[in-house]
Amino acid sequence: AIQLDCKMNVFALAPDDAKGHLALGRWCVANGMIVEARRAFETVLTMASTVYVEAKFELARVLEKRGRLKDAIAHYDELVRKVRERQKN
Repeated sequence: AIQLDCKMNVFALAPDDAKGHLALGRWCVANGMIVEARRAFETVLTMASTVYVEAKFELARVLEKRGRLKDAIAHYDELVRKVRERQKN
């Protein structure tokens, strides 16, 4: 039932609702649905959004939990670069 609820939430979200997809991803993580969480965070990363940095961080955490440390580190590194770029501007 929980898995079905997650999929129904995806259908209820507008395709460009970055905050909604971020919240869905966090909900999926909290409910042990790591694959679905990764998809939700990756969806946010395709959007020009103010929550990009949050989604990047959450995706890195999901990858780390899945044991994909090399991929997680790459996302963390990119996140640090983005934050530093913002601080310079």
